[in-house]
Amino acid sequence: MSLFTRLQDAVGFTRTEAQVLLFLTGTFLLGLGLKSVRGPAGPVPGGLPATTRSDSTFTARSALANDPSHAPRTASAARTKTPPAANSISINSSSKDELMRLPGIGPAYAERIIAFRTEHGPFRTLEEVQNVKGIGPRTFERIKPFLRLH
Repeated sequence: MSLFTRLQDAVGFTRTEAQVLLFLTGTFLLGLGLKSVRGPAGPVPGGLPATTRSDSTFTARSALANDPSHAPRTASAARTKTPPAANSISINSSSKDELMRLPGIGPAYAERIIAFRTEHGPFRTLEEVQNVKGIGPRTFERIKPFLRLH
């Protein structure tokens, strides 16, 4: 009588259930055999168990992340702007780079301002810059102190 037939008779499993049970049992026994051959898990080279080593790495990285002097440089941090002097940027004649010195104005907004004044002519009032797509009252209030018409 085969092992499957005995298992079916003794426990009442179907043939498929008996095959699965035998596979799982064989896998478990194989794992036990490998563990006994390799020996107990000891210290990792370096002296610390694996969990302690990864925990200490996490702790060290967390300390660096919370230390402002080791903050990662991002694109926005790399291009920190020094604000221009009051009334120093001409909204009608400044280049893209000059417009980008304004707080909250990046390359896209600078290009939009230039395109707007090219299409509609020079700005007649500072408030007209709010007609440029994306420049609303809040942005205008931030940049207004630095703007002049000519």
